Amino acid sequence: MKKVKLQTEMIPSIALGTWSWGTGQGGGDAVFGNNLTTEDLKPVFDSAMKVGLNLWDTATVYGMGASESILGEFTKGRDDVLLSTKFTPQLGGPVEERLNSSLNRLGTDHTDMCINRQIQCEKSSPKRHQKRKGV
Repeated sequence: MKKVKLQTEMIPSIALGTWSWGTGQGGGDAVFGNNLTTEDLKPVFDSAMKVGLNLWDTATVYGMGASESILGEFTKGRDDVLLSTKFTPQLGGPVEERLNSSLNRLGTDHTDMCINRQIQCEKSSPKRHQKRKGV
């Protein structure tokens, strides 16, 4: 498995996403039309880990927390997994609360990466576009 350097760490060049994991709003059944269960997903996780694909990407909005919970079940007690999760500020609440909720679902006290999905920059904000159009 090819690795790349991220600051001081070597990480896999490929992250495996879990958007299609879980059901309900934002889950795999609603978005992709699948109905994958934990039993369906566990062999996928195990096979990926066996070949060195240990960087997993998830987000609060993937099944509204379901993918984080499933991934947390699979990674419980392991120290060979790298976790990346994302949050969306538009869903509300302080960043620390959002991260703590993700950590609870993942069953861990840390993630290796926590990504703000939608940073609104002044350059692309609706307010700035209105000013530019003279509105």
